[in-house]
Amino acid sequence: MQTLLKLAPTRTLLLRAAARRVDGRVIPPDTLRGGARVTTPNGLRQRGWIEPAPDGDVITDTGYEDHPMANTATLSTSQHDFRRFLEIVHHEPLVCDIPGSLSADPRELGSRRSWRALGAHGRRLAAPRPRSGGEPAPSVGNSGDKEADESRRQARRPTDTAPRGTVRSGNAAWRSIPPRAIERISDSVHWHRIPAGRHSRGAGGPPTRSGTSMLILNPRAVRGAYPTGLAAIMNIARAHECRRWLSQWPRIARGATPLRDLPDAAQRLGVARLAVKDESVRSPLASFKVLGAPIALVREIARRHADFEPAAILTGRYADRLGRYTVITATDGNHGRALAAAARDAGCPCVIVLHAHVSEERERAIAALGARIVRIAGDYDESVREAARLATAYDWQVISDTSYEGYETIPRDVMQGYGTIAEEVVEATAGRGGEVGAFTHVFLQGGVGGLAAGVASWFWEWQGAHRPFFVVVEPVQADCLVQSAIQGRAARATGSVDSVMAGLACGETSPLAWRFLEPCVDAFMTIDDDRAVDAMRMLARGSERDVPIVAGESGAAGLAGLAVLCSDPALPAQVGLARSSRVLVVNTEGATAPGVYEALMGERPEAVVQRREAWSAAR
Repeated sequence: MQTLLKLAPTRTLLLRAAARRVDGRVIPPDTLRGGARVTTPNGLRQRGWIEPAPDGDVITDTGYEDHPMANTATLSTSQHDFRRFLEIVHHEPLVCDIPGSLSADPRELGSRRSWRALGAHGRRLAAPRPRSGGEPAPSVGNSGDKEADESRRQARRPTDTAPRGTVRSGNAAWRSIPPRAIERISDSVHWHRIPAGRHSRGAGGPPTRSGTSMLILNPRAVRGAYPTGLAAIMNIARAHECRRWLSQWPRIARGATPLRDLPDAAQRLGVARLAVKDESVRSPLASFKVLGAPIALVREIARRHADFEPAAILTGRYADRLGRYTVITATDGNHGRALAAAARDAGCPCVIVLHAHVSEERERAIAALGARIVRIAGDYDESVREAARLATAYDWQVISDTSYEGYETIPRDVMQGYGTIAEEVVEATAGRGGEVGAFTHVFLQGGVGGLAAGVASWFWEWQGAHRPFFVVVEPVQADCLVQSAIQGRAARATGSVDSVMAGLACGETSPLAWRFLEPCVDAFMTIDDDRAVDAMRMLARGSERDVPIVAGESGAAGLAGLAVLCSDPALPAQVGLARSSRVLVVNTEGATAPGVYEALMGERPEAVVQRREAWSAAR
């Protein structure tokens, strides 16, 4: 249920149309058609229509009868109520030539800008230039004089023969769409900008591309004993202690999560073995994050209260002494939800800062655990800064999974908790220290780098020079780890940091995590959103020998990365993948946002669970 509007080979807008339930009936995007004239919440009259294009894109046309700006517009089609269809935001001018042409230009508001969708025939309009003295140019198509408007349109149409889909701009350079653009996936339409990656020469030479994906080999990765300097920060003994302390928490599974072999998928991908460590069943919260934030909270409380028994903190034994101890964090969803659950059980207040791209569905799930929600208009990295500011202002404690200057102890505790995943894999495969293990390759999700650092460091310490080949996967538009590999330091992403893989939509690498990733991750790669959704479907579908698995958008990223590499004949050899390879991926989350899952997959997660139960019963 997603379509792509191609603007240019290097610029793409992703229109994600979530199916709506109307009177119990699911309305798929390809049936959305019709038009209406409605009044927006702030009193502006809007006209608009929507219909599917022949190539599968969705064509839209909206306009305002009185004024080109509004904060939120509502479009009701003739078939059903499709709410929050378009939000108008301020942008720099953008002019393009595509079916359903989009334009953002100054219009009558001088320096203020707005989005508009201008029609179904790809008619190109040049960005109007301000008149002398700062007076804005008249808008095209809104003057009331149809013949004059059409004359201006024809005069501004290009005379060149550039192919359709080429972006042209009235400015000298194309301006990026701000990352805080539009997101209401739980209700209607979701716009994303996916920028092109850069052919930057850096680590290992120029990156290798497969479609929009990019692969960077890391020449700084080493093989040998786990460095003592890193062992002083994170080590197996401390990871095991985390596991033991968390085992008493009622919200977490008593035993290890399943290591599920997928022989049919392995055969299709051309490897000897493919196994999925399924963290979706770790707890009712359906995410590996329950291994991180809760143990970091436990350790921080234990540091403050030496008389507390760490394993009993999350049972509520000391709730009467923690009522004034407030914790706060920023989150894309799962980390905050895990912290909120742990704080509630420990008995301390919790504040969660959410950025603009966190869905309302995820917000409700966090609030249901008793956390106070603070919303900001920015992206994830801005929410991290806001959490730090609030903590300083109100003497609260930040429990974050990303480090920054002067703040490393708690992120270290979060990452250390993720070592449980590696420990359980070794136990399930009867691995022996210092030897070649069950897997030659491990694909891990990116984000700020915490999961990858926690899991890879454990394997490295356990196996030494015989450690697996590590590949870290992240979204194209949130490529902070790829950029870190290119630049040789913890770096920022170059894209919009807005992905359907919400848990990986991070713009800045954690400096502490990078200290572990730089010497041990062998390759970094990016994938686009469609690849993640394809991997979700692969896991959900199952087969005769493969158990169906509920994997969320971020949870399927590792498998998506493997599939991208195996789909290009030139790429497997670059990372040492062969028919004898044994690959481990981690499903880091289940359907943590069931509505998003249903919109992307066309079925509810319960349907996949039913298939899994039927598959197991038949064995």
